[in-house]
Amino acid sequence: MLPQLIKKSPILYKQLSSGVHTNLSLQQLISLAWLAQQVPKEGIKQAAIGTDQVVMDFSPDGLSILRPIPEEVRRLRDEVFTATGPASPVAEEVFQGDPAELMKAENAQVSVLNGTKIPGLAAETSDYLTSQGINVTQVDNAQETYAYTTIIDYSWKLYTVQFLVDLLGIQPDQIYSRYDPNSPVDIAILLGNDWAENNSMPE
Repeated sequence: MLPQLIKKSPILYKQLSSGVHTNLSLQQLISLAWLAQQVPKEGIKQAAIGTDQVVMDFSPDGLSILRPIPEEVRRLRDEVFTATGPASPVAEEVFQGDPAELMKAENAQVSVLNGTKIPGLAAETSDYLTSQGINVTQVDNAQETYAYTTIIDYSWKLYTVQFLVDLLGIQPDQIYSRYDPNSPVDIAILLGNDWAENNSMPE
């Protein structure tokens, strides 16, 4: 069917271009398609994200979801797209090395949102996190109150999430992965009453 598809490619490309983001021209795409059909099937690696890469979880509003395990997804990605080993240190042995240095290397943009009735808690916490080397780029109030401090990871910044979990004493069931490349921050921290009542910040 490839010759027929190529014949219709200008029309197809025009119809699909709103959902296709590439710096390749139509002619380059056609050349790539011809080249791809010459690759033997045994030379093509395929994989799918499955039960080894996700866990059953619940969203903050109680919906049943499949939550990705970032390090397993990255490991699968590297198995498909590399021939010489993991493409990133995260896909190797997770959390090896100094946690603070690994966190700083990710340079995640972090927002701190006050989900309590304590005025100034987000600003105070932001100062504390900044002193620990965390890149806080937004401080504000949350839209609702939280009993427990919650982390939302928009960019799979695994080392930074783990650093924050250890630093703030966040419970595992209060960590949510919501991958969103359009998010203005990589990680959002929603401060809860547990942090307001008992935290590790210096007096």
